[in-house]
Amino acid sequence: MYCEKERIIFTGDTLFKDGIGRFDFSYSDKKELDFSLRKILALPEETIIYSGHGETTTVLACRS
Repeated sequence: MYCEKERIIFTGDTLFKDGIGRFDFSYSDKKELDFSLRKILALPEETIIYSGHGETTTVLACRS
C-alpha cells in the first residue's frame, strides 16, 4: 500500500532492505514480482519502504 502524501509504502514480502521476495514456491509468480518491483522502484526516491521483515529503507537505496 502506497501513501502518496506521506511518501511511504508498505511492501510486505515483496521488497526488503537487502533483497527481494522469494519466487521459488509453486504458487509464486516471478513475472508478477518483477512487475511489482518496477512499480515500487518508480516511486519518488525519498519514499520510505516498510517491508514485511527487517529494517526500513528508501526507494533510492533499493535502486542501487
